[in-house]
Amino acid sequence: MNKTLLYLLFLTFTFSCSQNNNEGKSTQNGNLKNITLEKIDSIQIEYLGNPIVHDIHPKSKTVLFMEIEEFSNDIMLADFEGNIINSFSKFGDVPDGYGKLLAPLQILGKDEFLALGLKGFSIYDFLGNLHSQVRLNEIYFPDFRRIAMGHTMYKLGNKHLNIEGGTRDINYDKINLHSDIFLFNLLDPSTGFKEPIIQFPKTSIYKSGKTFYRHAWSPVFTVVENQIFVAFGGEPVIYKYSGKSPFELISRIPLNLKDYNYFEGQNSEYLEHDFFGLFKASGRIENIKKFEDKFIVAYFQGYDEVDKEFHFAKKTPGESKELRERLDEKYPFRLAIFDSLGNLLNDFVPEDYDPTSMLLREGQLWVKEKPDPNIEKEYFRLYRLGLKD
Repeated sequence: MNKTLLYLLFLTFTFSCSQNNNEGKSTQNGNLKNITLEKIDSIQIEYLGNPIVHDIHPKSKTVLFMEIEEFSNDIMLADFEGNIINSFSKFGDVPDGYGKLLAPLQILGKDEFLALGLKGFSIYDFLGNLHSQVRLNEIYFPDFRRIAMGHTMYKLGNKHLNIEGGTRDINYDKINLHSDIFLFNLLDPSTGFKEPIIQFPKTSIYKSGKTFYRHAWSPVFTVVENQIFVAFGGEPVIYKYSGKSPFELISRIPLNLKDYNYFEGQNSEYLEHDFFGLFKASGRIENIKKFEDKFIVAYFQGYDEVDKEFHFAKKTPGESKELRERLDEKYPFRLAIFDSLGNLLNDFVPEDYDPTSMLLREGQLWVKEKPDPNIEKEYFRLYRLGLKD
């Protein structure tokens, strides 16, 4: 049997499995508790483009989003009725700009928002006027940052907790480096000083001495009642830390994720495959929220061994495109619901919203509607979710 025929048979098998896996993809598993998420409210904003939602502020009923383009970054504010109330830009070399963003914008109150950029902490009103700016004591462009809905900074006392983005001067693929790095910064908006905090716990796979691809450990986190909950990249564990110095580890909660295939490191110093290929194929936790008394976890399963083999095999451009489309359909992002002890209550694929976009504000859980790749809509929707027994 020649290679092309084998490849075609593989695609046929993959497509068949994908159809079977996606049938009833939002239904409950009969062995799990009958707890799920339901839409209880929505906001529709008339806008044509590719908006990135930065914040939703229930008290002021304001949505803050941006349109990121090569030569412009427009900031837009909308109300909960879907009306855009103002738009402006602070992009580029302008006197009142924020420089490159280091975190999503964050609404502070009724008519102010915070931007953390290379120029430091900048506070603007909803008209776009700069009220204050505090420079950072150390400025460098990070190796990694995530400007996306649900990945904001969190307040800890009078400071802000944000991920440590690293530096482009370090090769993070080097063996044993992971033991030494700090994963977060506690930033003081009044002085611009940062305090590096939290390293990998002793039980983490990233303390094993193995080699990992760059950002395999990138943390996602949430802060609730002065406690920090962290998942480090692919590792299926939620670590709970005190929100007070010295930010000690309190407990670890292993997660039982469905058919989860994550990268557990290599013993050799040089990785067998490139960063992009490993990232695309490996399971990872994309977002976590502690909502009421439950953990809500958005994750990517990672390819099984058969799919990994074809993913890394040499292919023509046409074969690569077709395989990528098949695998994207077969492996959608999933949501898992756990109780406070880590017992799995439900695991499903949301039909019409992006689970990685979960944003928790003032006790409200919001997500963004999935875009339709076949239809260009002149609006986008946000859904508020609630737990349902």
